[in-house]
Amino acid sequence: MTKETLEKKQNYTIVPAVNITETAKSYIVSLDMPGALKENIKANIENNTLFISADTVENSLHGVSDVAKQYRREFSLANDIEANTVEARYELGVLTVTLNKKEQFLPKQITIK
Repeated sequence: MTKETLEKKQNYTIVPAVNITETAKSYIVSLDMPGALKENIKANIENNTLFISADTVENSLHGVSDVAKQYRREFSLANDIEANTVEARYELGVLTVTLNKKEQFLPKQITIK
């Protein structure tokens, strides 16, 4: 390898693995994003779509100075999400986004008389 090749930054886009769980009150979306820093993670909802992204830079082996990785994932959402109550937390390389359902879509117990 030439010195010029070794000094170039390599860029990768990664589609993180995801687990989606539905409960009676919410959808829980968990994404594997190891190496991401909390302050570099962006999550937003626009036009019923949840967008997740994060940029990371790692020192690599074999003389290449940096490897830039960008996590990217997007999800189409149903109309039953209450966008104002969405919560997100990042722990141990896993981003967990809780999408609460609107009140009108929550299950209701029917009293039998």
